[in-house]
This record gives sequence, C-alpha cells and structure tokens, in this order.
Amino acid sequence: MKTPSTKKEAPGITLNRFKTVSPKPSQIGVQKKLQLLELELLKTIELFKYFEKQTLVRMIQESPVWFLEKDEILFDGGGEGQNSMFIILSGQVMVFKSKKIIAYLGAGDYVGEMPLVDYKSRSASVKSMGETLLMEINEAIFHKHIASNPKALLAMMKVFSQRTRNDLSRMEMDMRKMSCFTHDMRNILVPLRISEANLRYVLKILSGTQDHHTKRDGYNGLKVGVDTMLAVRSNLITMIDQSLACIKKPQGEYIKEDFDILALVKETVNEISCHKHLKYKTIRVDSTDFQIHGHFNYLDIKRVLQNLIINAGYATQDGDEIVCYVKNGDDSIEISIEDHGSGIPDDIKPLLLNENYTSKLDGNGIGLISCREIIEKYHGGRIDFKSELHEGTTFYLTLPKSSQGQEQERSSQVVQQGSVGEDAMLMKLELLEKIDLFDCLPMEAKENLARESKDVILREGDVLIKEGSIDEQYLHILLRGKVRICKGPNYQKFITDLKAGEYLGEISLIDDMPRSASAVALTDVLIIEIDKKLFKKHIASNPQALLEMMKVCSRRLRNDLDAMSSDIQQISHFTHDMKNCLVPLGISAVHFKNTYIKLSGTQERHKKRKGRDKIKKGFDSMISVRNNMVSMIHQSLACMQKGSGEYIKEELDFIPLAKDAIREISCHKDLKNKKVTFMAVGSNTTALLKSLDIRRVLQNLIINAGYASPESSEIKVWVKGLYGLIEVSVEDKGTGIPEDIKHLLFKENFTSRPEGDGFGLMSCKEIIEDYHHGKIGFRSEAGKGSTFFFTIPNCH
Repeated sequence: MKTPSTKKEAPGITLNRFKTVSPKPSQIGVQKKLQLLELELLKTIELFKYFEKQTLVRMIQESPVWFLEKDEILFDGGGEGQNSMFIILSGQVMVFKSKKIIAYLGAGDYVGEMPLVDYKSRSASVKSMGETLLMEINEAIFHKHIASNPKALLAMMKVFSQRTRNDLSRMEMDMRKMSCFTHDMRNILVPLRISEANLRYVLKILSGTQDHHTKRDGYNGLKVGVDTMLAVRSNLITMIDQSLACIKKPQGEYIKEDFDILALVKETVNEISCHKHLKYKTIRVDSTDFQIHGHFNYLDIKRVLQNLIINAGYATQDGDEIVCYVKNGDDSIEISIEDHGSGIPDDIKPLLLNENYTSKLDGNGIGLISCREIIEKYHGGRIDFKSELHEGTTFYLTLPKSSQGQEQERSSQVVQQGSVGEDAMLMKLELLEKIDLFDCLPMEAKENLARESKDVILREGDVLIKEGSIDEQYLHILLRGKVRICKGPNYQKFITDLKAGEYLGEISLIDDMPRSASAVALTDVLIIEIDKKLFKKHIASNPQALLEMMKVCSRRLRNDLDAMSSDIQQISHFTHDMKNCLVPLGISAVHFKNTYIKLSGTQERHKKRKGRDKIKKGFDSMISVRNNMVSMIHQSLACMQKGSGEYIKEELDFIPLAKDAIREISCHKDLKNKKVTFMAVGSNTTALLKSLDIRRVLQNLIINAGYASPESSEIKVWVKGLYGLIEVSVEDKGTGIPEDIKHLLFKENFTSRPEGDGFGLMSCKEIIEDYHHGKIGFRSEAGKGSTFFFTIPNCH
C-alpha cells in the first residue's frame, strides 16, 4: 500500500494484513492539501459534527492516511487484531462477505468500527473499487477523541444499527426466498409419479401375464430406469425436507414471458393429479375462452397453482370436485380454485397468507406465503380467499396483463403498569446496581433512574414488543423473569431468551426505526421502562455507559447475523447437491429411450407395440421435472450463496454405498470418456453413516476429479478398511492444484471452475468433519494430479 502523506505508520498497524507493498512518501505539498480535504470532509460527517475544529485538526495529524489502488483489499473478514476504523476521503469501496456484496461506501462514509467496540474479528471484507484515500482511526485515537464524546458515540451507534438492520433484512429476504424455492421443489417432483404410472404399465406388459412367463426384450433395462428414477425422487425429497428443517426464508433478474395461462392451468392439473391429496378427487378446469395470454414467470405461476390445488385436495373428501376457473378480464387475468371442503375457521383466517402458518400436520407454512410473494410482489397481482365452514373455500388470483404493481397483525396485549412505592424503588435500585450498563453511573443517577422509571408487570404470554411496531420506544430492563425474542407473525422464529439483568429495546431508542423483533414473556416478568427523555438525561450523556451498551448491541447483532448466515449456508449446501442427485436421471433416460426403440420396431413400417406411447409420456414427464428442478436450483443458488434437526446415521457397509455413488454419476458431463476405477482393501468397512450425505461427498469429489482430468484418463476411488478408520481417496491425473489457491480450498464459495459456485468442497468438509467426526484433506502436485481423501471412524 502507498501513502500520499509523510505521516508515520500508526501503532499496531501491520502492512502485511493489507497484502500490498510498503508505503512510500507522497510528493511534496500533498500533505497540506490532504489535511484540508480531511478537515472539510470530516465537518460533513455526523460522527464528527460535535467536535471543535482544533480537535479535528489534532485527530487528522495523529491519523495515518492510506492509498488503495483498484481492487486492493483493505481488510479481510475474520481478521484478528485489526482494531481500526477507516474514513473514506475519496473513491469508493465495496463491503462483501464471500461473493455476496453487502454495500458500496463512498467519500464521507466509514467502515470497520465494530472491532473498536467489541474487539471481535472483522465480520466482512472491504475492497477498493478504484483509487481510494482512507484515514485510519486506530484504537488509541478512537478512545482519546471519539469514545469520550457521547454525541459522537450516539451517531456511531445509529449508523451501526442501521447497517446491521439492513444486513438482517437482506438476509431474511434470502432465507425466505430460498425456503419458498425449496418448499415448492416437492411439488415439482410430483409429475414423476405420472412417469412411474406410465412406465409400470409398460413393465407389466413386458413381464407377461403370468409370473413364470419370460420377460420380454426391454424389461430389464426399463426396470433399472424406473428404479433409478424413483431413487432420485426419494433422495431429493429427503434433501428438501432436511433443507426446510434448517429454517422456516434475494434476487437476480426476474424473467417473465408471454404464455397461454389456460394451457398452463390444464398442464398443472394433469401433472399433479396423482398427488396423495388429490387421489379419488376430480379436478375440472372451467373457462369460456380457448386461450388466455399473459406476461408472467411460467414456473412460478405453476408453483402457485400447485400449492392451491393441493391445499384444496387436502381440505376435501374422496369423490369431491375441485374447480379451477380461468377468466380473461378487461385488464387482468382472474383465476380461482374452488373446493367444497370443511372451510376455514374464523380464528385462523387472519393467519392465512402469513409466513409459516399451516393447518396441516405435515405442513411447514411456507406454501401460501410463497404464493403471495409470487403473485403480489413479482407479478403486481392480488391473492385472496373466501370461506364458509362446511361449505368450502375459494382462493382468488388476479394477474395484470401488463406490469403494475397489510398483512393483518395480531394485536399486542396490554402491558400492565404498577405504581412505584419507596420499597419498590429500593428493590429496583439494588437490581440496577448489578447490571453492567449502570456500573459507570454515579449513585445519584441510579437513584433518579429507579425513582423516575416505570415498572411494568407482564404475565406469561404477554407481548412486550411487537415486530414492526413504531410505538413509543423504551429501554426495557429485566428485573425478574424471562423474555423470548422472536420473529414472524406467530412469534415462531426463535432468536434468543433474555433473563433478569439483561435489557432490550436499545436499538429502536437510538435510531427511531420500527422494532426488528418481538418480545414475549415466557414467565411472569418485572421490567423497568426507561423512556427516551430519561435515557438522554442519565445514559446518553455518559460515554462509559454508551460504550457498554454498544458492546451489548454489537454482540447481539453479530449473533443474529451469524445465526442467519449459518441457516442460509446450510440451505445452500443442500441446494447445491440437489444438482448431483439429478444426474442419475440420465441413466433412466438411456433405458427409457432403448425400450422405446425396441417397442417401435426396427423399420418405420413395423407396427408399434403396445406401451410405446406410455414410454414417451413417462420420458417426457421425467425430463420436464429435471429441467424445472434445475431451473429452481439455479434460482435458489442465485439468491445467495446452518440449523438442522436430529442427524440420523445407520450402520452401513461403505463399499456398496460407494459403488452406488459411482454408478449414479457415471453419465455426468465431467466424467464422459473417463474411466472411474473402484478398489477396496480390508474388511473393516462398516461405519455409522448417513447414506445420502456420504454419497454427496463421494459424488462431489469424483465429479471434481473428472473436471480436472484429461480425456480418456483414469480416476481411482480407493476404500481402505483400517483399524478404527475407513480411509477413502479419489485420485486423478489432472493438472494439479496451483500453490496460490491451495489454502482457499474448503473455504466458503471458493471455486476454480467457471460455472462453479464454491459449495461442493465446503459441503464435503461439513458432512465429514461436523457430522461424521472424520477428517478431509488433499495432496496435489503440479502436472501430476490430485488426491482428495477423508477418514471416518468405522464400527471396529
């Protein structure tokens, strides 16, 4: 890094963390000019408005200035000991985590303040977008000038909280969208049952009318194709369920095209007619039009129709009819799904179309919120319903023919306020003295807080704070009992629990923004409420109290971000590996085509044998499912790059599991014209495994080896049963791994493949090390190839 000033490097700053060259003196005369630039700029920043000119000049004289060229890294996320913040004097920087852009900051903005408060590692990375000047404020300068100025600290807290709110909001959007995609993947898989029905019909024909009959030509191949297809479906459903168990929720370009929506409705009805909730029920499409064209996202509207028709099936009895009405209005397309089921009870009507509400025993509450987002947010339409008990329910959709474009909230319960007597005041004062926030306050200030604040009594289940509310804001201090912080319309998303001695509500008190979460009493609770006037009088004027509050805020906000980031990462892992699970459908396709040819005869004049058309329908349906799944997976991964339930493992022999994994991906594009050789040594190859996850690991490693290998080369897969361990290795004869990227493997989102997304190896590491208590690594030599290996404990 170069510096245009002759100032000395600030204490504690090491150049190697910037990954740049040593600083060089600037040209003569630049220093004075730069100081004027700094002074004029600092005067415009809220953080420095409360300082006198002499103080700002001293701060400038004490603060180093750094020069970044384009694409230079200022600091990396996760770095330790980097307790400095940076004021951007000119240019622009990008704040990012992995490949996800968080923000762009320009002149007058600052970055990196959190470690100065909580002494934690960096939560994100910062890179220059062009030539950039930055003024560094290190720990010594921060505490000398800023930490002693209450107004400056409040300004910093406001920016700090707003940035974190934006991060959380963006991540919540990512979570929601990814959950909706994942939920609807199950419906996309339903047409495979149509394929199964068609293909089993052909299998029955080819097997003869009696068990002892010789199977006809094509039977064995078709049977393998059907079994493989069903295994794919089973594996995908398992992974979808695991993904949805992580959480209960970004966006690239949203593509809409012109389609005939009436044809889409009919196609959707045909595809899901074999769903378990639609068996023995009639689905009728009613319209006075032959064609109704609209501009929409084809797959997403299909997802909406699938959800609503399946829900109608769930609500109806065998033999009932579900009617899909499609009408071409003057300026909109109107669709309704009508059933004659049991109807919706009045007490849950306000909860429908709200996130995560479900009346199904096996439901997850994402379906209807997914429908609402697709119709209202992305298509500028409207979704609603009417329902009468024992009469049935009708859901209505309107879709505008051209682009155009609240929820009912559960009422908060009334908080009971108690009077403050002298005994209560003394009790409050005693408890206040035990809270870190008030350690630095003089006794007089504590006594005034105890006397002037309100005490609040909550009963179990009472709502103290409602997410999204903008009512009068307080700092709430828990003196007795426990409060749960949660999110969502039904308070179902757990964030954390607070107990006596902790406090909440400080963020909204500082930035005057709506509440970011709800607070519900888990027990009877006694709380002190400090309003904004008291806060400014006794706390906001005390720098030490503000610093303590900032530490707590920082810790909570970091925890929230880390938890949500972990959830999204887990979902991304599952979604990435769904692509590999789809690969065996290529095996099914080959067998279906071969059987189709056999049933067609060797000449065009030959009579087509019975079942040929069924094969074609089964094949077409399977390919449609595969294409739709790939499309949804790509959309989901585009949203962004943990949480899980019980992790169930079984005692399994590793060898047949490995053979299955190799067979399933043998037709992958990266393995064409390459030989995969499997070898096993030793007898101790039984271990406690999660079969699907181990297959995911093997498939990732073998596909990567195929990508790195030249045509006609051999990939060796070894399984060795050792004492206490199973050792597995995947060896290729490719170009090897460059030295400069070896340390990046297994890290979040790193990939050397142009079309890669960087999830594969990270997913492998998590499965082997976190869930199977093993170890994964690699060795590689340039020009000779690479070997990835892992070990897991066996049952001996």
